[in-house]
Amino acid sequence: MKLKVLFTNELPFMIQLPNGIYPVMVKIYDETDKVFNLKLSDEVFKLHINPFANSKTATYLEGEKEYLENYIVRNRISSYAFTPCKSYISCVFEEDFEVTEEMINEINKEELIERFKTIIISGRLEHIEQDELQKSANDMFDGADEEALKEMKKELIIHNKLSSMFFLVYPYHEALNKFIKQYSYSRNDVFVETITMHTLSGTYVQSFRDGNLVEQTKAAGKMSSIAPYDKWMNDIEENDLITLKERLINYFEIPPTRDLLIMARNLNERGEYRSAIINASAALEVAVEQKITEKMLNDGKTQSEIDRYLKITKTDFPRRCDEHLKEKTGKSLVADESSLWTLIKEHRSKYRHKIAHSSLMPGEKDSDKAVNDFEEAVNWVNSL
Repeated sequence: MKLKVLFTNELPFMIQLPNGIYPVMVKIYDETDKVFNLKLSDEVFKLHINPFANSKTATYLEGEKEYLENYIVRNRISSYAFTPCKSYISCVFEEDFEVTEEMINEINKEELIERFKTIIISGRLEHIEQDELQKSANDMFDGADEEALKEMKKELIIHNKLSSMFFLVYPYHEALNKFIKQYSYSRNDVFVETITMHTLSGTYVQSFRDGNLVEQTKAAGKMSSIAPYDKWMNDIEENDLITLKERLINYFEIPPTRDLLIMARNLNERGEYRSAIINASAALEVAVEQKITEKMLNDGKTQSEIDRYLKITKTDFPRRCDEHLKEKTGKSLVADESSLWTLIKEHRSKYRHKIAHSSLMPGEKDSDKAVNDFEEAVNWVNSL
């Protein structure tokens, strides 16, 4: 049989290149090289089948004009609208695959029962308790004859294979960013930028078996990516809403440390990992300076006295977090939170300084970890 997965994305900008295939080499999980053939097209349209729908009932289909026109005729659609897509990327992986007896024999009862659970859940609209789910899955297994179980094992093997192909979506994003950066460099186009799952609003993934669609889903990291028109947060509490409105009318200033951390997390979501780490590190520097200033003001010191004191450690942040912070608050980040300080010191040495003075490009995991650690340190300092 032939298995296939198709990844598709409309980019949030136009790529000024001819339509065609652009092969990109990327290292995948086991560090082997794999070619991702990115197909670029500026001839894809979005067919809005219910053009005056709300955010929950809107229906659309993407494809080239001729395909969409035929779809309208075949399905006798009377209300529709076309909009052109920006640069459209698709990437296909096909693989000949056969289920062997050895593969079938390796599938055990527990794996089949877990698969039965998935089938049960996908067929229900309402919630099912775990005990009831387990019992239903066991009943399905016990009620199946040997031939049915063998067929189920085959289906599970094919499902697992398609799932492994589905996870190529992550190195696909790496290939897409490599393509965007090389294009930007080659054509000096400063109006494009690297993408993340969030900025793409997810990636459509279609799975096929012998040409027949098996599953269509959207790969996305966060709810806000796959539901950009939905309110995915809980309703704001009435007291919080009142506070927000008061702040809007009264020139409320957001605490600088929170402002910097929010900015860092936003940059992280957009793939700006260098800037995210710089902002998170700056938040800690501001937090320590503000805490020392706060304590000295409480002690009746003048601003000039505070400025002279801070000038002593202007270029010696470790000393400021150790001796000076302890002198004014009774606590040292270096000594009293040694494990956290070790991480902070490593982030500042490995990323903060090298980012500012080299071409170092941290990855998503590195940036996530650094921002989290800096925020933990900021919260600790603010609590003093």
